[in-house]
Amino acid sequence: MLVISVALGSIAIIIFLLPYWIIPNAKFPQPTGQWSVGTSDLIWDTPQQAGIIAQVWYPTDLQSTKSSPYLSKTRFSKGEAPPTNFAANKLLNLLFRLIFSKSLFGRITTTTAVGVISSQCPENFPVILFSPGFGGNISLHTFYALEFASHGFIVVGINHPDSCVGTMLTDGTQIEFPDVDAAVFADIDQMELMLQKVTAGQASNLSQVVDRLISLNETSDSKLYQKINVHQVFAAGHSAGGASSFIACGQDRRITKGVDLDGYFVDVPGTNYDHKELLLIKA
Repeated sequence: MLVISVALGSIAIIIFLLPYWIIPNAKFPQPTGQWSVGTSDLIWDTPQQAGIIAQVWYPTDLQSTKSSPYLSKTRFSKGEAPPTNFAANKLLNLLFRLIFSKSLFGRITTTTAVGVISSQCPENFPVILFSPGFGGNISLHTFYALEFASHGFIVVGINHPDSCVGTMLTDGTQIEFPDVDAAVFADIDQMELMLQKVTAGQASNLSQVVDRLISLNETSDSKLYQKINVHQVFAAGHSAGGASSFIACGQDRRITKGVDLDGYFVDVPGTNYDHKELLLIKA
């Protein structure tokens, strides 16, 4: 019995250490633009949900020894640990931190400085609002965010409640990704109705994020204070996030361009694309 226990314990240790051998402790490739990239949290609200944590990447003149991880449990604006009343099961929360956040993806860092101030150059920067696809997460598109920020864009990565995984609130609550009946995807009409609802919700969220950005642009203690070009706000996204970028562009006069990466087009009432620029990229 003792031999079996020792053997099982040894196997468990080996499995736990495997990530250190399989995944190198490496950084993302250096972006090709002229700017260094800073990152911070953006807190925004919807009528249904307050305190949603998004991530923002922006041009900066500074570099920091503290790089942002590629994928972490959450990043609070002041760096504090998750609250003790965190909604998820504490054991699973611990396992996530140990296995994924520490041993796996947490060891891969990006070439960004956490919490530094934005560039002090006199110019304002255009904004890209980036939305992941249905069931996706903004971390999957970190490469795009870093590249555009290094070329002088402020990039806001948005995990939409109820359509993206890992939507975190400032009180520690995580909004679960909804269960979707597989039968929905077998019926084209049901699937289209579901995707129309998802994209309409995301488009509404994008307009609310624009409200928040305009407020931050006028708030003196904000890292984005007077750094946002409010006349150059663009929306982009993948799949459902791309479709919602088109809708938001057609519904919100402040969003002037939309980019849809491998997505689709949803024709909804109340959209007007006069004087708007749209780019659809299909694989």
